[in-house]
Amino acid sequence: MTLKQLLCVRLATRELPPRVRNSIAIEIMLLVALSRETCCKLTVKSLFAELAYSTMAVRTHFNMLLENGYLNTQSHEHDRRVKYVMITTRGELVVHKYLNCVSQLIEHYTLETTTFEP
Repeated sequence: MTLKQLLCVRLATRELPPRVRNSIAIEIMLLVALSRETCCKLTVKSLFAELAYSTMAVRTHFNMLLENGYLNTQSHEHDRRVKYVMITTRGELVVHKYLNCVSQLIEHYTLETTTFEP
């Protein structure tokens, strides 16, 4: 991927709601959506461990996503210390919009680079 393509991916995030335009929020939602797609329950603890950001940064974005209805949590039925993270319909719409933007950009640049001759 070139710098120009990477910039286009970042610019595509302007289409997303303002609260979820940053990379931490997007990465959180992508991981939670992936866990749903693979039918693997994701705990809050494992989500935080998976991300390469400070705990405080992840917590801030995670709480914002919860408060704004992009994610929700569910307690374990036997162990109240364990909470599972799930993506809401609202969160899924944002993820699909982001994936569509990225897919279109990749397709566009794949076509462009196959016809480009230096």
